[in-house]
Amino acid sequence: MKLRTLTASLVPVALAASLMAAPTTAAAADCPAQSIGHLSAGIQPVVLAHGWNGNANNMDAVATYLERAPKLAVTTHQFNYGSVSYKWASQSGIADCLAEYITQVSTAHKRLGGSGKVIVVAHSMGGLAARFATDSRYANLPIDDILGGLVTFDTPHLGSPFGSQPIARAAELKNPGAWWPFPKAGTDGSRCLALHDRQSPLPNGCAYPPYLPTSVPLTQIAGDITVKRSLFGVPLYDINLGGDGIVWTDSSQGYLESGPLDTRAAKGSQVTLRPEPCSINLDQIGAIAVAQGLVDQGGWGSIANVVSGLNLSIFTDNMAMDDILGDRQGPTLMPMLLAANIGAKCSHTNVLHNASALDDAAEAIRGYIQHFRAASPNRFVGHWTTHGGLLDIKSDGTATESFNIGPCHPEHLADSAMCNTNVDLKVTPTKSGVLLTVTRVSYSTWDGIPQPPPPDPTTLPGDQSELTVKDTGLLFDRVVKLSGPRIDYDTGFYWCGKGVSKLSVRNCGA
Repeated sequence: MKLRTLTASLVPVALAASLMAAPTTAAAADCPAQSIGHLSAGIQPVVLAHGWNGNANNMDAVATYLERAPKLAVTTHQFNYGSVSYKWASQSGIADCLAEYITQVSTAHKRLGGSGKVIVVAHSMGGLAARFATDSRYANLPIDDILGGLVTFDTPHLGSPFGSQPIARAAELKNPGAWWPFPKAGTDGSRCLALHDRQSPLPNGCAYPPYLPTSVPLTQIAGDITVKRSLFGVPLYDINLGGDGIVWTDSSQGYLESGPLDTRAAKGSQVTLRPEPCSINLDQIGAIAVAQGLVDQGGWGSIANVVSGLNLSIFTDNMAMDDILGDRQGPTLMPMLLAANIGAKCSHTNVLHNASALDDAAEAIRGYIQHFRAASPNRFVGHWTTHGGLLDIKSDGTATESFNIGPCHPEHLADSAMCNTNVDLKVTPTKSGVLLTVTRVSYSTWDGIPQPPPPDPTTLPGDQSELTVKDTGLLFDRVVKLSGPRIDYDTGFYWCGKGVSKLSVRNCGA
């Protein structure tokens, strides 16, 4: 260093309690070994995280789509926490192991000469796990500084109507089969899935997912199902379910209000909403409900007695609509939501195969790559010069700088050799460029003979400046922090490098 958008609607809470205490520090986890697969320096790594009661295979369609998407060069790496997916995402084996896996991908990418930035695409509770993974309270290797962006598919930022609900547990007792999309009753995942908002908290012992650093962009993809009612092929009316069948839209797009009661996402948070609407006919709902055993002739909350749409009564439709409008999880609405989840193309289960949703994910990733590559240290890697100074920025996040400070001993100008200040720097990305932090300072003659520091050094460890690109081959170096008082220093100057124009090179001195 040379010294001279948006608001979210709120949803109601379902009350529940637990005696378990929320962790304050990350517990040591015995994370199973997982392959990180193939990486390339010039290709962006994307880690995929599945959701409740799932496994890595749930993200296969997403992996295939992203790797084949036009104008998108990515490798995908599927994290698997299937054996513990019944837990809440903050618990050992999920967030901490996801952070460890992402760190392994990042480290391997850096070793190959890549930026080490990792984008995460997550479904359902995987999105909450990614948030927990950024915080040292839940992860021994927090990913806050290597996370390049997050895309969530139907993540319950504000919970789900099936979380900690007696009626959901009653549905579970009907043994609906392997497709049941929730953590089992009594587990942390089930209890902490409860609906919550800024007025009503999560159950005791359920940790709130931390907000992301403001430097990390988030895209919230949210399924939104409409049930269409017709008679003899004539449309009658539509019922908007207000979500994907499992998570309300207000929740899957509710990140900004999803923290503890007295907090909200920081100003400057980069949040984008991507609703994914689709529709399904009511007779399809009825057929699915009967086939899956969700309803029967005398069962709870019957929405269908036979597979014919004619026998799905308008009275039953009205009961479901009343539940939706009244924010109730009633016995009529619940089977409708579950059947819609199985059959609708934008449902919680099917959104991972929805072309529109996958397009939105790919577009978000393109934007993330463009954003953080513009500020990546790799853009600044190379040799730079200014009058009396040299700067060498390396791809490993370090740099060295040397500049002429004149005679080594000014009191003996006639016989004094000329000296340099030699500086080791740490390079970290910022929103607009890179930050240079002085880690070590030494002095030598131009011939490399070590010298003692001058009486009034102009550079000290801890000093910081920011580099920003002003033109091709032209950087501006602006002081942002001094670790101690200085008699004389420059607040800013220019560096010139490869490709600098004849006009711009004048900024770098003679």
